[in-house]
Amino acid sequence: MNRFSIALIASTSLCSLTIAEKSFAVQQTCSLSITCNRSISSIQVYNTRHIVKSTSSSSERSASLSIKSKEDYKTQLIKIGDLKPYNHKNNLFSVSIPSGWNKTDTSKSDETIVTWEDKTGNAVVSIDIFDNIPESEIQNNPESLGRFLTKTVNDIYKKSLKNVTVNQPDDLGNGVVRLSWAYESESSGQSVPMSGTSFIRLDRNRISLFTDIIPTEQFERMRSTLDTMVQSFTVNSEIPLPKP
Repeated sequence: MNRFSIALIASTSLCSLTIAEKSFAVQQTCSLSITCNRSISSIQVYNTRHIVKSTSSSSERSASLSIKSKEDYKTQLIKIGDLKPYNHKNNLFSVSIPSGWNKTDTSKSDETIVTWEDKTGNAVVSIDIFDNIPESEIQNNPESLGRFLTKTVNDIYKKSLKNVTVNQPDDLGNGVVRLSWAYESESSGQSVPMSGTSFIRLDRNRISLFTDIIPTEQFERMRSTLDTMVQSFTVNSEIPLPKP
């Protein structure tokens, strides 16, 4: 099977801002559905925008929205909560996820895709597991895994996001390769730096991808939690992918 698909429900353009000490939650959910046959063949993007007004008066809101510099706002604080173990059906994989985060399952018959989003809409964690990529496309060594992951991130995000930059992949040992990347999101007419980190592992021709996306300004605060989540992620390569 040469085809693989990745569907992400991502906060790629979804940022809650605190502007001039008035809170405005601006939500733009961007659902990406990508089907690939060695190269991207189709991309569908659906956007839905909801604006949750603050409790301030209309005149205060109008004044607050006159933003002159990036120093006038900051992204709404991501609520981490206690990490709770999540076990997928049929014990395909397990991972620790902050309590209270919303789960979305967009799995297909040949691919398992589960995404979590925090309540502010500013943090996303996505897990994607699929099988049967031919050896001509990927081998179980850091160089091949890094090339495959870099191509995957470039193919998916550079066509749909603004100012995407992708770093060189890092070999973390134990068969895991990490790729850090970044882009700019738009919210309330402002450009918001976002950071993404993707991890890949290959076991018995089964590819496991773990991706997190958060505002860059909150990355350091979230680093230890994200590290714990990644380290808790385990996949059973012997269990068939369950039907959605």
